[in-house]
Amino acid sequence: MAERTARNLPFQPPVILTEFSNVGTLQGVFGFTRSRIGNDAILAAGFATAAGSQELMSTRFTGLTHFGIASGNTVMGLQWRDPSAPGLVYALGAAFGNTGFPIDTRTVPLDPDFLLQATLGQDQSPFSIGWIGVLDAGGEGGGALGNPIPALAGLQIWVGGFTFDPNAPSGVRTIGNSFAVQLH
Repeated sequence: MAERTARNLPFQPPVILTEFSNVGTLQGVFGFTRSRIGNDAILAAGFATAAGSQELMSTRFTGLTHFGIASGNTVMGLQWRDPSAPGLVYALGAAFGNTGFPIDTRTVPLDPDFLLQATLGQDQSPFSIGWIGVLDAGGEGGGALGNPIPALAGLQIWVGGFTFDPNAPSGVRTIGNSFAVQLH
């Protein structure tokens, strides 16, 4: 395992997690899978030499994940997850780059360009559906990204998300990851 305290800092040297040293030794019991969207993972493992010592462990990703292709006839599904913020407003946005800009002491990994201004929180644009909403009881919300203009095929954009909270610094509780999307 390797940790870092901020996205702009390097990872600390990796350390071995000894609790995983016997994974898979019980009758070959071992399995790892992730959800279709990539925001859940499950590890099935045997941790000892006795029967009945198998465990299922799961983890959930906080931030923005996606599946599918953004094209003229298909949409990319977007899933925003912030489990500590059910009932709060989330918004997604797109930009032409991910150099970012500061909000208080944090960095938003999207460029403050006209694409971000045009897409941030747009609920029904030609490209985006459901890019603003209220997180459900599990802290989840989502939308879709398409490409209704064939001439934009091949264009790369960056997509990211936020959770807003009037009690948080600058009104922004969570600033999520961003990822590159090539329009088809």
